[in-house]
Amino acid sequence: MEIRIKKGDMIVIILGLLIAGIVIWKAGRQGAGEYAVITADGKKEKYALSQNKTLQIETGNGEKNVVVIYNHEVYMKEASCPDQICVHHRPISKNRESIICLPNEVYIEIESEIEKETDN
Repeated sequence: MEIRIKKGDMIVIILGLLIAGIVIWKAGRQGAGEYAVITADGKKEKYALSQNKTLQIETGNGEKNVVVIYNHEVYMKEASCPDQICVHHRPISKNRESIICLPNEVYIEIESEIEKETDN
């Protein structure tokens, strides 16, 4: 039994490889971030990822979160929320990654000044 590839099959294979290549290329372009932007109680604070720091965040409704910036990464060490999803999230360091503590309304997002300039 001989297997023959038709022209239409070849086009589908090439398009699939092209799409896979674009996805891999775009994923590789997501560079390291420079800042952690933390939003709580409607206020935004920006912290450099280059400086190790532990932050105690208390919201107006009495909830507490502990955010750690260490070795150019950010993670949620503690949270008073019941589900603890934010605490179990892996550390983030790349531009546009985020950790969200929805019950306590605390948002952490990684930003890069270089990326912001090219987005405009």
